[in-house]
Amino acid sequence: MTELLSYFYPASFTVLQNMLIFQYSAYYRNQFNTKISFFSTAISTTVNLFFDASLVYGFCGMPQLGTAGAAWGSVIGLFAGLLVYQIPYYVNKQKTRVAITCKEKRQIVQKLIKIYLTLFGQEFLENSLFVFIIFGVVARMGTHHMAVHNLLITIGSVMELPIYAYAMATQTYALQSRAAGHVKQVKKYLSIGYKFTVIIIIGISLFCYIGQKHIFKWIVSDDSVILSAENLILWLFVMALTKVGYQIYMVYLQGIGKERDVLQSTIAAMIIASISIVVSGKVFSLSGVYFVISSKYLILSMVYFRQSKSME
Repeated sequence: MTELLSYFYPASFTVLQNMLIFQYSAYYRNQFNTKISFFSTAISTTVNLFFDASLVYGFCGMPQLGTAGAAWGSVIGLFAGLLVYQIPYYVNKQKTRVAITCKEKRQIVQKLIKIYLTLFGQEFLENSLFVFIIFGVVARMGTHHMAVHNLLITIGSVMELPIYAYAMATQTYALQSRAAGHVKQVKKYLSIGYKFTVIIIIGISLFCYIGQKHIFKWIVSDDSVILSAENLILWLFVMALTKVGYQIYMVYLQGIGKERDVLQSTIAAMIIASISIVVSGKVFSLSGVYFVISSKYLILSMVYFRQSKSME
């Protein structure tokens, strides 16, 4: 617990930093300036890796902080990424400064709060409460299963990066086409965005499957954990593929003002999936957990697809 808290306290700063990065990313994405996001991520990652190694192990004359050093490395790295966003934003803002009255500010805040509550509810249920339930079920299976799950989740989070990237790219073009009244273009962007992302995920999955032993050994050295992960890696690919449609159509619906519909679907799926995971986890172990997660993404993908079709 002491080791955990030494990481947790400094890492808590990254919540605010990631929120700001998300806002900057959305701002520049809608300006079709995605290069700055690439540069921000590249610089942030480089700085993060340098300070991770330096502060964890005490390289380059820096203090050896151990686990806490990894957290401070993330904080410093994200700060560097924010600077990449902030500098051109500040320069542009100075050129196009617009006066906003107190009444206008109040109206904007009211609109933001209204949409914030539904978006927060969906994010909390999906990425906080549901994750807690999954980890709680897996943790009760034992430390071995927890280690296997963490290994697979680590690789899965990297595999899924193209899903979020292409979902946001698809959303940007689809929403701008919708705003311009080009309904057919919206359908094309959603369809092609989905298909192209599936192809990318299949390619990544094949690469990971072929080189799975090497990838696992880069992360852990326990042979029993690696063997168990190899038996479950196909589930990792299934979960990634079922998440493509879920992510693309969900962010599109949120972008056209259907946040409440997404929240209602999330609540229903959350209740059913949570109960199913508890039962399946006890009966089928990790395979049961991953089956329920994949089924949840697949069903929500179909629901969101039907809802997006009805909006055309």
